[in-house]
Amino acid sequence: MESSFKAKFDRDVQPDGAVRLVYEERRIGAHLGGQLAATPLLFAALFVLFWLWLGVAVVISALLGEKQLGMSLVVALAIVLTATVFAGRKLRGKNAVLVVRHDGLQFLPPERGPFSKARAQLAFRDIDDIYVGTETSSTAGRLRATSYLYAHAGGQKIRLTRYVDEALAQALAREILAIAKRA
Repeated sequence: MESSFKAKFDRDVQPDGAVRLVYEERRIGAHLGGQLAATPLLFAALFVLFWLWLGVAVVISALLGEKQLGMSLVVALAIVLTATVFAGRKLRGKNAVLVVRHDGLQFLPPERGPFSKARAQLAFRDIDDIYVGTETSSTAGRLRATSYLYAHAGGQKIRLTRYVDEALAQALAREILAIAKRA
């Protein structure tokens, strides 16, 4: 029987035998995501957006002339809302890739920043363990959890992913370990 549920990651076998695991990660974890929904920070964000909107409107009004204030406000609102939506999408998450080769892992280290393309490599012979670490935080009475995929290697705790769901992190760990045993 074929399962009616789809995995939260895609497994793509490359011609050289490497396996690409493509999954979605978040840029904001539980500790910050819950705080952004908290009332004081929400009001602070709205306050900043309001003044940003007025600032952009004044600049547009100065460029177009004083008689175009209404149009300047509408254009400024469109600019600020578009920028807010774009920033929200950038913060929400993106597809990430772990490449499992016959001799080790290639991954984009979370510490190098969101715009870095430099991939790190970790040989299987250096890895002691691959495991899932979970952090929880409580904001406004709501408990939130975020998980990471880690590897112990050479006396270091190396984070392989950004913020992911615990079930996805466990599935990625199982898949990596299964591929490593076959290699």
